[in-house]
Amino acid sequence: MAMTEKSRSALYVGLSSVVEEEAVQEMLSYFPARDVEEPVTKEFLRAELTEGLARMGAELRSEFRAELRSEIGGLRSELQSEIGGLRSELQSEIGELRSELQSEIGGLRTEIGGLRTELREEIRRMVWVNLGGFVAFAAVIIAAVRL
Repeated sequence: MAMTEKSRSALYVGLSSVVEEEAVQEMLSYFPARDVEEPVTKEFLRAELTEGLARMGAELRSEFRAELRSEIGGLRSELQSEIGGLRSELQSEIGELRSELQSEIGGLRTEIGGLRTELREEIRRMVWVNLGGFVAFAAVIIAAVRL
């Protein structure tokens, strides 16, 4: 609480006779002369600091959230772009593999067709050889019977 001018004057006059004038002036300088110059109490300072820190914390959280949202949005778009690129690369690779597989299947079909032809020719040859052997055997048996 501020000291009135009357109280200041009475203290100054009363103490000046006992203590040096400079010491009295110095002592009175620690007591405010007006309400505006009232010293800050610890409670008031704590309350102001708490309020200021709360405001600052809220502002920082808000800024941090905004920056975080922005960064997350950027990362999402980058990720979607990368996924799109990977999809197109994968589709291209799958197309190439299908083409190679179709080519290989065509080659296998040609080889299988060739093997079938060879097998048929081999079977025909064996049938003719066996038929020839059977005819020769039959001729030998007929000749043996006639003798």
